[in-house]
Amino acid sequence: GAVHVPLNRRASPAELRYQMVETAVAGQDGFVVDDCEFHRDGPSYTVDTLAAIRAEHDAATLCLIVGMDAYLGLTTWHRWTEILGLAHIVVAHRPGWQPPTSGMSSSTRT
Repeated sequence: GAVHVPLNRRASPAELRYQMVETAVAGQDGFVVDDCEFHRDGPSYTVDTLAAIRAEHDAATLCLIVGMDAYLGLTTWHRWTEILGLAHIVVAHRPGWQPPTSGMSSSTRT
């Protein structure tokens, strides 16, 4: 069902993102929202999260869903090349998002 955040409680950005993803995949077979990053001390990197999930579920097909804006910055992520070996990258369109008009190579623009 829908996720309800009481008005008297302000969710942290991480909690809010978690709730939005949980709401988005509610009722969708095969989707799992994992909160392991909330329990990790220090910085939390996508590559570490994917490696931990891969260690737990070796045979599972993992997909990392990111918006085009995040995908365009993928090469700046911590140990980004390892991510490509851990999960399929699924790029989603974020409603209202417009690609930058400068700073992109012609091979990046579609």
